[in-house]
Amino acid sequence: MPENVRMPRLMIAGLHGGYFLDIAEWVLEMFSELPENPKPAKASAYLSLLQMTTPTTSIRPLLTAEIGNSLPLDSMKCYELCQEKSYRMEERAFSDGHISGYQSRDISRGRWGGAIRGTEINGTTLIGAISGLSGDHSDEAVILVIFLFCHWITFDDAKKIAAISQNPFFIPLLNACNGCKITGFKSIADPTNEPVARPRKRITSPTTEFHAPVKTTDPDPSA
Repeated sequence: MPENVRMPRLMIAGLHGGYFLDIAEWVLEMFSELPENPKPAKASAYLSLLQMTTPTTSIRPLLTAEIGNSLPLDSMKCYELCQEKSYRMEERAFSDGHISGYQSRDISRGRWGGAIRGTEINGTTLIGAISGLSGDHSDEAVILVIFLFCHWITFDDAKKIAAISQNPFFIPLLNACNGCKITGFKSIADPTNEPVARPRKRITSPTTEFHAPVKTTDPDPSA
């Protein structure tokens, strides 16, 4: 590469793209080690991000990427499911105010959970979806915690989404991430979102308590 040439940075909703993918990979790794994870061997998935803008109701694709150790054996199926989840979430968010893919989940039509709507900030909302883990509860828990660490969703909104699906993995995964001291990640309370070499603080909220919902599991066909 010629000297003095700067490579462009991929920015995703205010985050450096590499930093976002580091967070996503780390959360997925924490989930793969979770005792509650029914299929720890399934350690890869597809992730999709869309950006919604109001009041113009415009939508912009931001990213589709594989995260984890290796492509799933049925990678195209996982990819297609991930895209379907994210665009269905976008459609139902605009038309019906949905915040969770579980609100339009229809097994008979091959429509699964695993997509979420983030918190609106200055007229912009992000939609995230994951497909390829042990089921749509797993997909949803991972994308919820990723969004929390990226500052794209509030505690209250994350709790509402987890309650809709009665997600049994959200609280254990969040607790595991909070209890893992690593360098490179700031706390959820830090507005700069930049990586630094110091232990990450716990995600805390003075007004919100998380309670693990009742466990119900119905894996999606990518499991």
